[in-house]
Amino acid sequence: MRAYERLLNYVRVHTTSDETSGTHPSAEREFDLARQLVEEMKALGMEDAHVDEHCYVYGTLPATPGCEDKHALGLIAHMDTADDASGENVQPIVWENYNGGDVTLPATGMVMKPSMFPFLTSMKGETLITSDGTTLLGADDKAGIAEILTAVETPNPKMPETMDAVELKRMNREGEITGCLVDGPLSYDLCMDPEAAKIKGLDSEVAGDPDLIIYPNLVVGNAVSKALVLSAGAVGSSIILGTAVPVVLPSRGGDH
Repeated sequence: MRAYERLLNYVRVHTTSDETSGTHPSAEREFDLARQLVEEMKALGMEDAHVDEHCYVYGTLPATPGCEDKHALGLIAHMDTADDASGENVQPIVWENYNGGDVTLPATGMVMKPSMFPFLTSMKGETLITSDGTTLLGADDKAGIAEILTAVETPNPKMPETMDAVELKRMNREGEITGCLVDGPLSYDLCMDPEAAKIKGLDSEVAGDPDLIIYPNLVVGNAVSKALVLSAGAVGSSIILGTAVPVVLPSRGGDH
């Protein structure tokens, strides 16, 4: 997942701080993003990822082989956002190929002018992300979190199927596999249920609406297909590719 895709997920989680609370964290809602991050970090191979009672999230990756005696690096960012404006129900807007001119936030009509924000001129041709004008975006410092997790994202060698999925996705993104959109690895609920993808904060054009699912191996594919046929009333068969004529193989276990 690219850094900006992670950012779009994170800004939708309400983590506005409360400087008057006197508690740590200042708002209980900050745990919502903390728990989400723990699950993401575990999926990235950080087996010790956890959140403590004060909402600090920790996780470590093993050293690169040959660098075990080197100093460890600490990558740090904060989850809470300022209370200068609302951080609830954030609607991020992605401005692709920004033209260098005024940016009008659609919900309020507020205009960001290069004359007021001179750095905008250097962003011409880049992708900008803003809120719709009714809330903070929350990029400070959820952008930092997104950069950190993207930087440490690597296939997990303990789960070879995740490495295969990541490689297929890379090939698609770099134009080696064309004419389709590839995403993964995705669990079955994320493949089939758009609501599950929404709840888990997954921003994917494939999740919830796939045309094709590639299973990691024959055992998994057979188990899922039989479950769909026998328990959900699906109709299915197998095909053999590469033959002179199409070959369809029904199940040996019945007429289904």
